[in-house]
Amino acid sequence: MIRAMMTSDGHCGRILIAPNRSMSTRGNVQMLAAVFLVSLILGVGFAIAGAWVTLPFFLLEFILLSVAMYWLLKRLHSHQLVVIGPSKIVVAHWHCRVVLNRDQARFLVEAPQRFTDPPRLLIAGEGHSINLGTFLNERENSVLQQLLRETGLRSIHEFPCQREF
Repeated sequence: MIRAMMTSDGHCGRILIAPNRSMSTRGNVQMLAAVFLVSLILGVGFAIAGAWVTLPFFLLEFILLSVAMYWLLKRLHSHQLVVIGPSKIVVAHWHCRVVLNRDQARFLVEAPQRFTDPPRLLIAGEGHSINLGTFLNERENSVLQQLLRETGLRSIHEFPCQREF
């Protein structure tokens, strides 16, 4: 997801880049609770039927699902903020913040390593290189490239985004 708040001339502003979330945090927790409830019912049912040895595996399943859900939710709440000013470009991600001189900053579009991946988009300058929108799909990646072009940011190199099927 890309939200752009640009000035009227389009050369300065803020671009918020965040992953798409099809379900809220509350919905994900409710889904995890439903899976746990079904597993608990099945585990108790098997224990009553005499297969008590399956109970640790139901517990292990719940622990692994909880860890996976925690990791997923943590990743889904990540975002990047690109602030483009008249003289500086600031890219903030989590607790990391990189400030680039706008005159020296360029963006780079790298070809994907695998056929299913979107192209990689980087902002480089002054010895720094920052990946932008690693969680974006190909269409959103193109929108972000267009926004960066509209701000007057120059590109280092681009490749044709045409793929043969």
